[in-house]
Amino acid sequence: MNIGFIGAGKAGFTLGKYFSTHGIEVTGYYSRSIRSAREAAAFTSSNVYEDAAGVLSKSDVLFLTISDAYLTGDLVYDVDRRDYEAEFLRRSKNLGQLEHEEREKRHNDM
Repeated sequence: MNIGFIGAGKAGFTLGKYFSTHGIEVTGYYSRSIRSAREAAAFTSSNVYEDAAGVLSKSDVLFLTISDAYLTGDLVYDVDRRDYEAEFLRRSKNLGQLEHEEREKRHNDM
């Protein structure tokens, strides 16, 4: 499972740090602050994306670790809604399949 972040502040950096140190692949970061994105990406050996659509297209799970003040505005217009909704539905189905496979594997390992 590949995890991406929109927002590389304290929350995004810390979550990415946790995931990467526990063997979960971090795809990368998109952030208003390129410096924060670079620092978080360097620590997690992941990528820096120039826009939200880039990190969305490479991630199975996307964390929005931004302040509420930025949930509207440029971020909303950065991802084409029709593509986003179709991609979200497709990835949700894939994630459900992955979860099912992981449950089966854990059950078989018992």
